Amino acid sequence: MLHITSAHLVRGTTPILSIDSCSLNAGELHILSAPNGAGKSSFAAAIMGHPEYDMTGTVLLDGQDMRELALEARARSGLFVSYQQPFAIPGLSVRTYFLEVCRARGIVFDTEADFVFRLTRALECVGLAYQTMERGLYDGFSGGERKRLELAHLIMLEPRCIVLDEVDSGLDEVGIAFVESIVCERKAAGAAILFITHHLTVLRAHADRSWTIRDHRLIEV
Repeated sequence: MLHITSAHLVRGTTPILSIDSCSLNAGELHILSAPNGAGKSSFAAAIMGHPEYDMTGTVLLDGQDMRELALEARARSGLFVSYQQPFAIPGLSVRTYFLEVCRARGIVFDTEADFVFRLTRALECVGLAYQTMERGLYDGFSGGERKRLELAHLIMLEPRCIVLDEVDSGLDEVGIAFVESIVCERKAAGAAILFITHHLTVLRAHADRSWTIRDHRLIEV
């Protein structure tokens, strides 16, 4: 699925992270926990293809050099990366956004009612009301609502390779339960998941491997 070896992550001329070897296979859950500023979010952004970051070395997604793939090509291939602070887009409804994203991913619904049913289910599964679909994308959303809507992507898009950047941060116990349930469901479905977190207990019992960052190096613990 996702294989990174002998890689170095830089932002401009600033070195951020070195990765000797990290392989994320189908049906595996990996947890990455490290202090603020260690490079966790930079790592996630670089995997998705953020233009401010460069990663040298071997970076393969399903055997293809990811550095040859634009951000949108990575998304279409089944890669999904959540962000801690997604941008609000007033005027673009959650409903329209998900409809267009699903179309771009080649996800087809027989009828509009089928799409609305699936989106309603996804919102309910993450603890958001049906009316959320008519709101502007992340516009006026609380921190917890933003995290929950990020999780809804996993239900709507069913991505094969998932990087979650602190989607559990700031959530209450109910929100954490949603995170654990959805992540375990996707893992059981065969998705490869990298879960970035500060919590020491969330999903630990379900993890196949655990990582941290020390001295700007990704290491297994």
